[in-house]
Amino acid sequence: NCKKEPYNNPLVRKALNLAIDREDVQVKADCIRVKVHNIGAADSQETTLVLKSPDGEVLRSSQIPPIPAPSDLYPKTMEIPLWTRGLLLEGCVIELDPEHRLNEITRTNNRIVL
Repeated sequence: NCKKEPYNNPLVRKALNLAIDREDVQVKADCIRVKVHNIGAADSQETTLVLKSPDGEVLRSSQIPPIPAPSDLYPKTMEIPLWTRGLLLEGCVIELDPEHRLNEITRTNNRIVL
């Protein structure tokens, strides 16, 4: 009994997948800039990027406009700001689509702890 790999599933091959990575987060004096990638096979819908306190309270949020799928094999990204003036960032979390509205291939690449 062989388990099929996810990419053999036709639904996965047509799904979107937004992703963030720690290397794509720039922390400035009054702003965090987060590069959001669409690494899926479908265009994304509009969603939200949030900054949460260590206890889960949403401190800031920014809208992410639709990002096209990388159908031409060139990365499709968008840089999103989160204004942070006056906030202590240690232990805070950056999260994509916190309401889980998008039907993504995986959510394991939607969260970063600062």
